[in-house]
Formats: sequence, structure tokens, C-alpha cells
Amino acid sequence: PGIGHACGHNLIATSALGACLALGSMKKDIPGKLVFMGTPAEEAIGGKIAMVEKGLFKDVDAVMMYHPSAGYTMTGRAGLALTEVIIEFTGKASHASGTPEKGINALDAVIQTFNGINALRQHIKSDARIHGVITHGGLKPNIVPDFAAAEFYVRAPTDSYCGVLVKKLENCAIGAASATGATLKYTVVEPSYQSRIMNRTMGNLFEKNLTAIGEPLIPLPPGSGAGSSDIGNVSQIVPTIHPYISICDDSIAGHSIEFEKASSSERGNEAMLNAAKALAMTAIDLFTDSDLMKQATEEFRNRKK
Repeated sequence: PGIGHACGHNLIATSALGACLALGSMKKDIPGKLVFMGTPAEEAIGGKIAMVEKGLFKDVDAVMMYHPSAGYTMTGRAGLALTEVIIEFTGKASHASGTPEKGINALDAVIQTFNGINALRQHIKSDARIHGVITHGGLKPNIVPDFAAAEFYVRAPTDSYCGVLVKKLENCAIGAASATGATLKYTVVEPSYQSRIMNRTMGNLFEKNLTAIGEPLIPLPPGSGAGSSDIGNVSQIVPTIHPYISICDDSIAGHSIEFEKASSSERGNEAMLNAAKALAMTAIDLFTDSDLMKQATEEFRNRKK
């Protein structure tokens, strides 16, 4: 919001369309069916999750989707499970100076929840994340806030550990309500984003094809964090890859104005075209070599055991 394509999703759709247009010109020679799917609202609503639930991937054997990055080009990056949580506290309004003792400060409850989470950080796994924003903090300084709210994202490498952290966050909010006297409403927003299972067989094919067209592989810097995507839910039911191609150097952060500019730059367009080519070439590999498709499927089944 307020920036635009600060995650480069404009390049995702165009790379997939480019791959399909290239393959469409030779569809008579392809022993299989090619499907182009638009999947809206990846980071806000989880469009792919709704499509999974509607069964749109039921007859699909493999899924591929490119994503732009800052400073790394590779296929093996993990994706974290994500659950959204909304906390709302109801207190009691009062004059903040004249009769503060008659009020119950809902904003204090939100702040105490953040304090509890910050104290918790030492005791959670290093690759997990809990981060949030205050969405409502009161109206005026001279009124004890009778309502306050915050929104949190809870992320973890596995779906089960994400659930553990969601419960820990709830305990922080319950403690804040008890300390301040405010009433808590705790909402776990559904659906959740599942962790991502990357198919190494398909990933190796994509990397081979990418280097063949002159796009070098760049490893992920040590200690890098990870994001979340609804492609994780797809990867739980279909062999999937989610490769990255760099569109700028690693000094630029995703979800920034600088990354938005990179997504419409000459380098961004070059990466998009190379992604389209490598996606198309990888699809041809899978269409024309049944052993490769069998390997990808077998790997997927073994990972799901």
C-alpha cells in the first residue's frame, strides 16, 4: 500500500504469460496440457489458497512460478508458514487527566502485548517471526482509550510450530488483558499460509535452463530470512518450484520504493524475460521426458511422508 509493485508481482504474471505464449506456438508438439492461472492477492488474501480449496489444482502434475529478488538467483529458498492474528481490547473511556482512575486503558493492553512478545523472542526459534502493527490506538490524548487493536503476522518454518507461536501470542494478549483490566477479543484469521515444499528435481531443471540462457546463479547470502506466500499451500498438494531471479543488488530491501523502481527497470524486464524462457524450457523437459516427471512426483511423495 502506498508504494505499488514493491514485491515485483508485475513480473510474476508477465513471466508466466511469456512462457505460455512461447509454448503455445508449439502446442501440437507438446504431449500434455499447459494451464496458465492468474492467482490474485498473494500477500493480502491468499488467492491460491481459495483456488486450492476449489480444486483447481486437482489435475495438475507440476506448478512453476517465478519471483523477483534482490541479489540472489536460485530455486531452493524456503517459505515460512504464516498465520494472521488480530487482537482487540475493549476498556473504559475516561478523562485522561481529570479522572484517569475511572478508565481502563485498552491501548496499554496492546502495548503490554507487544512487550510480552518482545520478551518472548529470546525463547523462540531463530528462523521464526512475530511482527505486528497497531491498527487503532485511541482518538485523543485526553481520553483514556476504550478500544485499541493490533494486527500480527506469525511465521515459522513449519505449520505446526507456527501454531505453537500463535498460542504463545494469545497468552501474551491474555496476560495483557489481565494486567490492565481490558477485555480481549483474539481472532485467528483463516486461511493460513502453509510452509513451502520446493521440488529439487524441477528446481535443478530450472537452474540448468537458466544458466543455459546466460543468467548466472547467485546464492542466497548466509543468515537471510524468508517470507511467506500462498504458493506454499499449492506446494503441499502438487510438485512446485518458486525460483528467484535477482533484479537489483542486495542492498535494496523488498517492499520498498527502491524495489518498486527495480521491478519496472531494464534489469527487471530482462529478468522477467529470462524467467519466461527458463520456465518454458523446464516445462518442455517435463513434457518430453516422462522419467523426469516421475522423479519430481516421487520426490514430492517422499517429502510428504
